[in-house]
Amino acid sequence: MNQRRISDVSFVIDRDFNVLDANRSFLFLFNITDFHINIADYIDSPDRENFSVFLRNFSPTDFNRIFMATLNPQDSKITCLFEIKDYQENRYTVELLEFTSAREMLSSALLQNREYSALLTSFDSYYFVYDGSVVEVKSTKTLNAVFADNLDEFKLYLERTFRLNTRPEDNRILFESFIAHIRNMDSGKNYRIPAKDGNMLSITTSEACTRESRIILGLLTGSAAVVVDRNSFTEIKDGLTGLFNKKTITEMAVKKIDGAGEECALIILDLDKFKECNDNYGHAFGDKVLVAVSNAIKEAVEGVGVAGRIGGDEFLLVLDKTSEADVRTVARNIRVGIQWSIPAIEPDSVVTCSMGVARYPMNASSYDELFKIADKCLYIAKDRGRNCYIIYKPEMHDAIFRQQKKDSNEVLSGSAFTRSAEDEMQIIQLLSKQDKSFVPEILDRMISYIGLSKITVYSPETFDVLYIAGCDKTDSRRKILSSSYYRFFNDCGYMHIDNTNIFNTIDKEMHSMYIDSKIASTIEILCSDEDGRKKALMCFDIYKPARSFAKEKIIFIIMAAKMLAKII
Repeated sequence: MNQRRISDVSFVIDRDFNVLDANRSFLFLFNITDFHINIADYIDSPDRENFSVFLRNFSPTDFNRIFMATLNPQDSKITCLFEIKDYQENRYTVELLEFTSAREMLSSALLQNREYSALLTSFDSYYFVYDGSVVEVKSTKTLNAVFADNLDEFKLYLERTFRLNTRPEDNRILFESFIAHIRNMDSGKNYRIPAKDGNMLSITTSEACTRESRIILGLLTGSAAVVVDRNSFTEIKDGLTGLFNKKTITEMAVKKIDGAGEECALIILDLDKFKECNDNYGHAFGDKVLVAVSNAIKEAVEGVGVAGRIGGDEFLLVLDKTSEADVRTVARNIRVGIQWSIPAIEPDSVVTCSMGVARYPMNASSYDELFKIADKCLYIAKDRGRNCYIIYKPEMHDAIFRQQKKDSNEVLSGSAFTRSAEDEMQIIQLLSKQDKSFVPEILDRMISYIGLSKITVYSPETFDVLYIAGCDKTDSRRKILSSSYYRFFNDCGYMHIDNTNIFNTIDKEMHSMYIDSKIASTIEILCSDEDGRKKALMCFDIYKPARSFAKEKIIFIIMAAKMLAKII
């Protein structure tokens, strides 16, 4: 469908919407003889408020110079696309690209008013007429029929001719709703359906009566999806990522679960170490990460669900699929997509994601309950070292939920901190004795307090094992320890890894060592004295499954390691 611009309707306004100049087509459109009007009087609210913000923030270098708003000239409603052609000293030269008309104007254009009919035929668009049995599609320019058949064939015709993208659930529901309204002879509706080629099909319907029968009329107009999406969809889409915003995705999920009772899976996704990403590389880079993550999510859920951004780095996905295999496929594709897209933006950055999954109706009877379960599964994924997903299974996870609640209650009551303080004091007292004979007991107490699997202490130069404590006595690092081993340590002399799987893309040899030894999380500290001489390499390991080190435990480990190095 050829889309020709409407170049004969133009005017000049200031930031307060006062019309400073206009051409004859503008006067004809508003049926006035003097252009000195305030166009705000003819613009629907809230379009008027949004247009005001658009003008006040407009820059001649803006990529997006187009805004959509609804005008009300001559008791009619016209949805217009405005393009800012020029800007000089609070003077905006505005041109109408195209418009669709609602009930009054469409009826007049097609049935009664010759002037409106002439105006309408200057656009390259189409309209259809449905009499209850046959649909005819005609060109508004030539009035020649290009299609005539029943409503089912009309539906297929629209999909093929305008290459409509009806695979995503929300698009499909919108299109089916349009066909249902036509079948029921419902009028006064407006639709905007995305096409596969990046365009948007706008449809406006109205009712009319001939001498013989009642009919439904519809105007079909093509427009650029990007333009429409950035304006008319701002209330449902997240501006940065293009995903649905929190309000919209939540309403869709509630409608699907509490309203329609349709089977679905809920995934809550949260980025790992996103704050560190922003701190290290800046918020501009953080925005690029969010866009890359959103693109990975879009590709993974296309055709099987919808997704939205519900927080800074948190996303909600609603899948039509509920089988474990299908859910795993989507979750796995998201993880892989993020794993490959983020390093392409910044090779040194490490951003992953954790996901919690719950399924309706097998896991819960309402949206709120399902969301809570998925959220709890997300925290299990975080505790297991991040970069993973947890699909809720009552027999596996209910006991963990109960323990989480118990831990939370202990934190609130203060007993958890009191117990931790007592444990740390006992370890510090042993360290203060500065007696080598207490080293084995110190290591055992640290394993119990922190929840470690093993502690290994090496000579920092020869890499001989000085001490080893924990579930086994295997020297896991013996084959790969060398002077180059410290290249992954930070400037403070230690390496903190919550999930050793990240070495899969960094160092295959290191990754293989961690996999073979079942080390999932680790803190490795190179201890030196005041003169900078290396005293010991200490490795604090957690075997699978991976688990995050609490910040206060990391501080204690570093402090205890430095004190222990003085004894050794």
